[in-house]
Amino acid sequence: MRLALATLLLCGALSAQTRTLHIEGYVAGKPYLVVNKETTIVARAGSMKSLTVTYRPGSEVEEKETVKVTGGIAMWKPKSAGLAKFDAMIKPPDSAAKPAPYSEIVSIRFDSAVSLGLIVMLFAGLILFGGAYVSVRALLREET
Repeated sequence: MRLALATLLLCGALSAQTRTLHIEGYVAGKPYLVVNKETTIVARAGSMKSLTVTYRPGSEVEEKETVKVTGGIAMWKPKSAGLAKFDAMIKPPDSAAKPAPYSEIVSIRFDSAVSLGLIVMLFAGLILFGGAYVSVRALLREET
C-alpha cells in the first residue's frame, strides 16, 4: 500500500516537472534575466509542441514571434532589453492528453549600460549644476 502511494506521488511529481518550461539562465523567483547582446535564450521542455514569444522591447509596441521547436528545445534571441512572455504548448507525459498551455514572463536586461542613458545623465547634470553655478554667481556678485 505504501509502495503504491509512493509510486503514485512520484509519478505525479515527475509529470508536473515535465510540464514546466525551463529557460536557461533564469532563476525562478528572480524577476529578471541578465543577458548580453550575443546571447540566445534557450527554452526547454521535454514535450514542448510550440513556443510563442510576446516581446515588449523597452516602451515599444509588442511583437509576437513564433519560435521553431526541435526536440523540445527552442532558441530565441532578444533584440533589446524588455519584457518577454513565453507561451508554450506542452504535452503531458501520457499520450492521450492534449497539450496544455504554459506561460512564463521574464524581464530581460543587458549586462552593460546603455550609452545613450549615460549621455542623457551627463547632460542633465551639466544643466543642473551649470544653472546652480550661474545663479550662485549672480547672487554673490557685488553690485557697483
